[in-house]
Amino acid sequence: MKKLEDLKLDLLKDKFDKFYVFYGEDFGIRKHYIEKISTYFDKVVNVDSCSAVKDAVAVKSLFKTRKLYIIYNDLDFAMWSESAIKLFIDGINIDEYACICVYDWGKYKSSTLFEKFSEYVTEFQAVQLNIATEFVEGELDLLDKEKEELAFNCNNLYGTILLEADKIKSYANALKISQQQAYEDLLLKNQLVVKQVDFNSNEFMNSVLVGNYVELAYWYNLIVEFDEYDKFFWSISFMFNDFLIAGMLKKYGIYDGGSRAYNYGLPWGRVKELREYDLPFEYNYYYDCACKVSDMDAGIKQGSISRQNVVDYFLVNVI
Repeated sequence: MKKLEDLKLDLLKDKFDKFYVFYGEDFGIRKHYIEKISTYFDKVVNVDSCSAVKDAVAVKSLFKTRKLYIIYNDLDFAMWSESAIKLFIDGINIDEYACICVYDWGKYKSSTLFEKFSEYVTEFQAVQLNIATEFVEGELDLLDKEKEELAFNCNNLYGTILLEADKIKSYANALKISQQQAYEDLLLKNQLVVKQVDFNSNEFMNSVLVGNYVELAYWYNLIVEFDEYDKFFWSISFMFNDFLIAGMLKKYGIYDGGSRAYNYGLPWGRVKELREYDLPFEYNYYYDCACKVSDMDAGIKQGSISRQNVVDYFLVNVI
């Protein structure tokens, strides 16, 4: 898979490819990158399918116009045979046109296109909370607490932040009030998105495995403030699995390590997710954490660690 960071570096160097596959939940950032790539072409054309692209380029024009074709959710193309997809990509003449296939979040990840041509695929996922807060800061004049609150409620998605910011700006301009006052009014009237507060084991462990301690502070406050201790407790087995998966990925590499994790009966969906992360610690650290989680679980069952203290124990003694 082509990381978003690598795509960004390429475009900063004015380097672009003839074929891209974009997917993910953050349509705002995705739109930004599509607009950037489109600056290298004379015309942007939205089509229904890659078959339509083949038909269009077969018709020769009197005037040379470099076109960027955008194709949304072409499931048929994603399921073409490997040889047919390769033939399509190889046939693209970048001096004449290029293609970006855009897909909804996760819907087509098991297709031939995603599995066999991952080097063309870039995922646009939600950013971390501190980055999303910076997005809000770039759009609105709010107090720090409200900036972070809005970013959180928008699930750290740039596209959603833009939509909410436009709503707040329009309301503020119409009533001639500050954006801060507009935010408070709209929130009180339930006209802004509000995220359901809930502990999520996978998201929590993503922060743990990459050493994102700013995010860990958020999770700790959420668990304590909203009494999510039971959900944390019932997630311990998943945390144990995640440490084992991370250890195998670091020791054996993302492919061999992933296969070993799968063969040991660890959840394959989670293996595929964690392969995409840049795990900064050595494999023995993750294995050691798995052992400590096992000891913690035993301590809870023996009564030496209370459920109310399990989060503190995890943060102090496991990681």
